[in-house]
Amino acid sequence: MPNVVIGQALHPEAIAALERELGAGYTVVDRGSAPLPDLVKALESADYLITQLFTVEMGKHAPNLKLLHAQGSGTDGIARAAVPRGCFLANVYEHEVAIAEYIYMAMLALSRDLLNLDAGLRRGDMGPAGHYGGPMRGEVFGTDLAIVGYGRIGREVAKRAKVFGQRVHAVKGRPEPGLAERDGLAFLGGPADLPAILPRADYVVVATPLTPETAGLIGAREIALMKPSAFLINVGRGPVVEEEPLYRALRDRKIAGAALDVWYTYPPVGQLGQPARHPFQTLTNVIMTPHIAGWTHGTVRRRMAFIAENIKRVESGREPASRVE
Repeated sequence: MPNVVIGQALHPEAIAALERELGAGYTVVDRGSAPLPDLVKALESADYLITQLFTVEMGKHAPNLKLLHAQGSGTDGIARAAVPRGCFLANVYEHEVAIAEYIYMAMLALSRDLLNLDAGLRRGDMGPAGHYGGPMRGEVFGTDLAIVGYGRIGREVAKRAKVFGQRVHAVKGRPEPGLAERDGLAFLGGPADLPAILPRADYVVVATPLTPETAGLIGAREIALMKPSAFLINVGRGPVVEEEPLYRALRDRKIAGAALDVWYTYPPVGQLGQPARHPFQTLTNVIMTPHIAGWTHGTVRRRMAFIAENIKRVESGREPASRVE
């Protein structure tokens, strides 16, 4: 039977889903939490490997690999030169639905000031109550949404925008002719069009990956173009939005608020630490989450189903979907 080796820690639910999707015709060997010598030993008879990390040393001990499959979208931890000759490399997404839902959760929570109202009422503060004539809150319906990075996540967000009657203005690295019309967008342009869409946006969603071209894409100049009533939601990568200008704009209420799921520093696993140099945690107009927007039961099930299908494709002599060149 073909051997499928798990080379980096996977949640037990993911392993169970993978075994279920593959069926009885495959042997799944979990070495994700094992010492390196144990993993290397398992690689000697591995036909398929699931991992985010692949080194030259691992490659020397994996002569029979047919498919090296990342367990997420990134492959930057895989040494391409170490991939054995004839072995495919593939990645997987399938987190778009979860992240799009997170974005709308954040939009609604920011618009209604949900977390601060909850915290206030726990202290006994009924002052903001509509019953007492407190300040009115915003609605998402009928607003303008700017999506920075109109890829898989951006398109899932745009689908939900229709339900809320939003007008979607988006930018992506290489706009495809006809895509705006097919997806019902009000506008689709390139990065140079950011100054045109930011001033009209009630919500700015950053969903672009971090590349040399996108690092610092949203800086002081771009943030200054946003409405004082606008909210920024970053689910792409932290450094796409420059840290200091964002912090100052939020602190000084130059923009209304933000929801941040991706960060500027990440402490080692199991250790405590702040995710940025600036004290975002002191700001009451920021929702902070620890890079969990895409981490759901649904994401895990969809990813394992995709990986299992790719393994079956290669085993039957076909190329995997989502092949990385």
